[in-house]
This record gives sequence, structure tokens and C-alpha cells, in this order.
Amino acid sequence: MKTTRISLLALGLLVGTLASNLSAQNAAPATRPMAPATAQPVRQGAGSPIAVIDISRIFKEYPAFIDEMERLKRRVEDEDAKMKLRANELQADVDVLKGLKAGSPEYKTKEKDIAEKRAQMNIDVQVQRKEFLQQEAAIYHEVYERVRQEVNAFATQVGLAAVIRYSGEVAEADQPDQVLRQIQKDLVWFNPGLDITNQILANLNARGGAPTQRTGIPYPASNPSPNVPYRR
Repeated sequence: MKTTRISLLALGLLVGTLASNLSAQNAAPATRPMAPATAQPVRQGAGSPIAVIDISRIFKEYPAFIDEMERLKRRVEDEDAKMKLRANELQADVDVLKGLKAGSPEYKTKEKDIAEKRAQMNIDVQVQRKEFLQQEAAIYHEVYERVRQEVNAFATQVGLAAVIRYSGEVAEADQPDQVLRQIQKDLVWFNPGLDITNQILANLNARGGAPTQRTGIPYPASNPSPNVPYRR
């Protein structure tokens, strides 16, 4: 009789994407603007209609997003635990099958039952995985819309013509993938005074769910490079 085994690998599909995203948030390196030590912050009224924002940093530091992702992670872990229990029960059925005489009515009935349970569990895993990915996407979409609306309000208030996304992640010289991403960035340099990430984060946090709450944080942001002391 060919030994039947229950694979637990499919269960990892429930947590793979979410776990990697949360891990990236927790282990992400500190960010800083890509500015040389001689750069001078641009003050409001200097005539620059352009600003920049580190969207990735906002997702890593925005408490509302972090809390939602943690809640989703706990739901995924709870469902994963349930799936593992089902897999253990199914494996117990397989062990019983091994003790039955191959070809007997009892064997055929048990084998059919195991096949049906395995098929149903695989379906449930895929459905649950899809639901969790949709929930994750909804969280990202909602938070990004909050950011976009906050940027729109702030840009209108201070008279910006455009806000450009950039990444403040610094590549490690011994990490080829990071180096490649670094040299492929469209934005090579900007004055650190153009970075409005701090203002947007502060405004998002100040809202606290109330659509009318805003802060009076001045533009530009206090987001200087560690090598560039910020001066007003």
C-alpha cells in the first residue's frame, strides 16, 4: 500500500505575504534623505513648487496602519492554527487507514473520506488565503488614500505644484539588489528641506479619525539628513 501523507506546506500560504510585510516594517533600516553635507533646506516662500515624500516610511511608522496589520496578522495566525488542527486530524485518519486491509470495504470508505477531507481543506486554504490578501490590500488602499488626501490638502495649503515619491532607504554596498535599486531610482538628489514626510505623518496622527482635525506644522519639514543640521 502506498503511504498517504498530509502536506502542511499549503498552510503557510495563509501567512506568507502578511508575515513578510510585517517583518519588513519591523526590520526596515533607518531612512534618510539623499542629500550631501552641503545641502541647504528650502524655506517656505523660496519659490519651489515641488516637494518629496517617503511613502514607504509612512507605512512603516503610521500607527493606524501598523495596528491594522497587527490585527490582521493575529486573525491569520488564528486561522492557520485551525488549519493545522484539521491537518493533524486528517493525518490521524491516514494512520488508521494504514491499519486497514487494502481493498476492503472499510479501506475504500476511509480512503474516500480522507480524499474528500483533503480536497475540502485545500479549497478552504485557498479561499482563506484570498480573503486575507484582499483584506491586506484593502488596508493598504485605505491608508494610501488617507495619505493622498493629506498630501493634497497640504500641497494646496502651501501652494505646491507637485509632490514626488522617493525612498530614503540607503543601500548596503554588499547587497547587490539594494545597490541596483538605488542606482535605478529616478530621483538622484533633492534638497532635504523639500521633504514633507514629517508633516504628513504628523497630520495623519493628529486627525485621530476626525476629518476636521489638522496641525499647524510649518513647511518645510524637519527631515534633514543626519549629516546636514537643519536650520530655519
